[in-house]
Amino acid sequence: MNVFTTFLRATNQGTYEMDKIYVGDITPELIDGYITWRRDIRQNGDETINHSLTPILKACSYAAELGMIEQSVNARIQDMMIVTKPSLSDEESEFDGKALTKEQMDALLEYYKNCKEPRRKEFMEMFFFAFHACGLRIVDVMTLQWGHINFEKKELRKIMIKTSKRHVIPLTEPALKILRKWQEKRVGCRYVFDLVNDNLDLNDEEALYKARINATKCIGQSLAVVGEQLEFPFSLSMHVARHSFAVMALNKGLSMSVVSRLLGHGSTDITEKVYAHFLPETFA
Repeated sequence: MNVFTTFLRATNQGTYEMDKIYVGDITPELIDGYITWRRDIRQNGDETINHSLTPILKACSYAAELGMIEQSVNARIQDMMIVTKPSLSDEESEFDGKALTKEQMDALLEYYKNCKEPRRKEFMEMFFFAFHACGLRIVDVMTLQWGHINFEKKELRKIMIKTSKRHVIPLTEPALKILRKWQEKRVGCRYVFDLVNDNLDLNDEEALYKARINATKCIGQSLAVVGEQLEFPFSLSMHVARHSFAVMALNKGLSMSVVSRLLGHGSTDITEKVYAHFLPETFA
């Protein structure tokens, strides 16, 4: 329920207070928005979302018995539980095949070199950094701080926003090169990339939510244009960098357990469920 109050506050849908709502004001449309928010922003899987819906639906059912919600409306609300399939872990959504080949990555790099639009070029640098930093998620790219970087040890140590677990990522020379470039223009700044204000409080879920929406929208729109111009068969996004890293690493012969650790998955089973179906040659 704490997450539901965060959703109400972040989307300005509270009717009693900013983060509270009268039970009679709950609608199927509100629940549908909550499901979408949990998928897109919290990146939760169906089982987790259903678990979070249970107390809300029970409250609506009881409210309907008391005449506070129309029975027809409550019936629609009760039908909003997600029908789950044998599911993947909530830590990662199923791989949809959107990963760049080496040739497509080379084409993207060539596009970057010839790009004359400064901000678009910066967004591509963030994409390349995410790829070279072992598929770092966009929320961790945007909240990456200089204090997380150890140039001498060539590693990144950060508590991942999604999992709340500390993760250590080895930094390759391409990743370090991008960091050094940004280091020159971000002197005295807290965050590595200028996607959020330096005063952003990571413990403020509402502020983090809004910052993530803005960053994802800006980068997504710009990368999508690049992908269209390069005639990629799917929309280019920051998450494509994560999938591309995983696919290329596996096809180069890295073990599933190593790739799983680099991606920050909770277990190798998660990585296998996400990628194995699309990489039969790796497990032959």
